[in-house]
Amino acid sequence: MGAGSAFTWIGCLTVATAWFPPRRFALAIGLSSLAGMIGSIAGQAPLAALVAATGWRDAMLWIGLAALVLAGAMWLVVRDRPRGSAGPRATPSLARVLAGLRDAASDGQLWVAAFAGCMMSTPVLVFPGLWGVPYLRAAYGLSAPTAALVASVMMVGWAIGGPAFGWLSDRTGRRRAPMIAGAAGLLATTLVAFYLPGLPVGAVALLLFFSGVFAGSTVLVFAVIRERRNAGQIGAAFGLVNTVIMGSGAVFQPLIGFLLDLNWDGAMAGGARVYSRAAYDIAFVTLPAVAIAGLLAMLLMRETRQAASQPETA
Repeated sequence: MGAGSAFTWIGCLTVATAWFPPRRFALAIGLSSLAGMIGSIAGQAPLAALVAATGWRDAMLWIGLAALVLAGAMWLVVRDRPRGSAGPRATPSLARVLAGLRDAASDGQLWVAAFAGCMMSTPVLVFPGLWGVPYLRAAYGLSAPTAALVASVMMVGWAIGGPAFGWLSDRTGRRRAPMIAGAAGLLATTLVAFYLPGLPVGAVALLLFFSGVFAGSTVLVFAVIRERRNAGQIGAAFGLVNTVIMGSGAVFQPLIGFLLDLNWDGAMAGGARVYSRAAYDIAFVTLPAVAIAGLLAMLLMRETRQAASQPETA
């Protein structure tokens, strides 16, 4: 399921490269990120309601049927590139694909951008993705549904931040400066949300929302990559960068669990470990730390200025 889903994002980016000029590309990525976040949000409470109503087997069956409908719609509607546009028409050989992959992997700025995107994505993949609900229950005594609702506002912020930063970047013709601003904002909001004492849960929810908004600037990494690679290598470059970014969840979700285990006080509930607020305070130092790492990586990135060189037309 994960391998199949991975093609959707890379395919969307590659098609957007062919159909949108550079001055519109960041916004196109942001809008596709918005669609992806809507799917992530639908996979929380709405999916839970569907499973409760039909059982998990029938719920998965309906999801699979919806995927088949989408596949048919893509076959009928989506085209690789506009009619009459320049670009390769034949399927490239495996040797050519591998050569493009090697060439993309030799670009040092690509790895800097990938690392920056990885660090910026980590709080959203870690907090609402896994550890947010138990943290909010331990820190604020919330019920599971309320904690899930509060944690999900970070994904809502990401959904809004992607198009907003994409529009800003296309409007100004800059990639690096909006990403640096996003990293600085993510650092500030995570520090305040998790380490300023006495905050009410409403203020925490607002800070989590803005953390997601600032993390949405991650989409600009793909605009930078588009402007550094030629058309024949863009899919390979997108795939490499996306692998690094998605790897953040695979690394940092268990890392935080490991840190929580190190500071576990022995409490149990229903046969499972229960962690204290103090244990979360130690483990969640990871979140502002990755924001700092992302900010430092973005300072090492070079501005492409490709969007700025494109004439603005209606």
